[in-house]
Parts: sequence; C-alpha cells; structure tokens
Amino acid sequence: MTEKEVHTARAEKYKLIRWVVGSVTLLIIIGVIYWFVTAPARMAGNITDQVKDAAGSMDTIRPVPAPKRTLGRASEAAYAMLEIYPEQEAETMNERAFWLANFRGSENRICEFTIDFGAGNVPVFIAADVKAHATEKNLGSEAGRLMRMVIRTPDQDLPLRSYYDEDAGNWKLRWRRLMGKPPVSDKLAGERAIDVLEAAAEKCATGPE
Repeated sequence: MTEKEVHTARAEKYKLIRWVVGSVTLLIIIGVIYWFVTAPARMAGNITDQVKDAAGSMDTIRPVPAPKRTLGRASEAAYAMLEIYPEQEAETMNERAFWLANFRGSENRICEFTIDFGAGNVPVFIAADVKAHATEKNLGSEAGRLMRMVIRTPDQDLPLRSYYDEDAGNWKLRWRRLMGKPPVSDKLAGERAIDVLEAAAEKCATGPE
C-alpha cells in the first residue's frame, strides 16, 4: 500500500469515527430534549393516577350519626372561618394531588393543623367547598354548604364531610370507609368529625401557620 493509500484509509477511518461519535451525541441530545419536553405530561399523568387511586380506594358513602345541635354549632362556626380562609399554593406535586383528590371546589383554601384525640397529635385537613355554595349564597340561601375533612392517622386517611341539608334544616355528616383498612365505627367517626369542626373554628381563624 502506497503512502497515499495509507493516508486515504486513515482519513476514511477518522471520518467513520467522527460520524459514529456525532450520531451517538445527536441521539443523546434528542433523548435529553424528549425527556424535558415530556416531563410535564409525565407529572400530570402521575397526579391523575394518584387522584384515581384515591377515588378508587373508597367504599360506599355512609351517613354518620351525630347530635344535631352539637354538630350544627360546630359546623356553623367552622364554616364561617373556612369560607374566608386565604387561598394557598401547593408546595409539592404530591400535595397538589392530595388537594385535587380530597378538596374539590375549595379554591385551595385548605386549613391544616394537628389534633390530639388521646394517642398523640395527628394531622388534620379541612376545607369548605366555596364553589358549591357560591350561587346559593348570592341568592340568600344556606344550601350548598359543604366541608370536607381528612384525618390522617398512621394506618389510614379518614375522609369525612359535614354538609347543610336544606330540606331537613340542619347539618349532617357522612364519610367513606376505605376498603382494606382497619375498621372504624360510624359512631367514632362522628365523634372525631365534631372534634375537628370544633377545633377548626379556632385554629383556622388565624390563617396558615
């Protein structure tokens, strides 16, 4: 092989190496761009999955027995505070997913505090569905008032609702028992819901901590 042929072969070899390196680099760049472009969609998909999981893990809605006068006083006081509670921004995607799954219509006015039921402090979340009551409020009606609560224990989340029944003329409680979780009696759920409502009237009066 002549010197010219050697030089030509070497040049072709370098061209091939540069082409391979360039192709690999281009594929890496395309992969990185694709990952960034599709990141919002993946995050939205994760949130949707969490919302579906939260909804799908519920059992049937159950009425909760509670003393009418006690429940009425506690609900009226709590609702008055939650209706004017300041709007907040979720700090994490998981928190946003939790809000979407449990506090529809709250306009991100979720009050969070801890309460001791006798076995140590547990987190509690409560919010009024201000959207549900907006139209009725403008018409001077008490209908549509609804508060959603979540008591977060180490074993499970306990979702409860206090709502104003216009036909009956009083507040009522209901909740959903999570399937596959340790059972909680309706009576105990009612007692804890009233505890949360009574605490919310005071702890949600000062806004977020």
